[in-house]
Amino acid sequence: MDLSKLNAGDHAGALMAVKHPGNGAPLVNDDGTPVTMIVLSADHPRVMDATRQTVNDTIKDGQTATVERAEAGRINQAAAAVIEWKNLEYRGEQNPPCTTEIKRTIFREQPWLCEQVLTFSERRANFITA
Repeated sequence: MDLSKLNAGDHAGALMAVKHPGNGAPLVNDDGTPVTMIVLSADHPRVMDATRQTVNDTIKDGQTATVERAEAGRINQAAAAVIEWKNLEYRGEQNPPCTTEIKRTIFREQPWLCEQVLTFSERRANFITA
């Protein structure tokens, strides 16, 4: 087996069905359409860069590591991992622009979704097809 074919970071993203935080069922809109996201692997350079940036900023500025900084880092990592969403409604807006700031806001206000994205992103089996 050629190990180079087992690189989850090369993957363009995988479809993640958003799950209800209370019961784990797929989250669907009133019309039955599933809420989904395209998520990059934690091994993808874009996601790894976001993770490194958080650590580097803390070290560079001589700042003390705090829970708040760790939480902000996880939010940034999740924001970097999500490249698209479908059928997502937030604050009454259907499919808001998938910008970094909007993703950060959603993940800050909905920590269960941030956790879902990070868990999905870190599971290499979601991205390796060989």
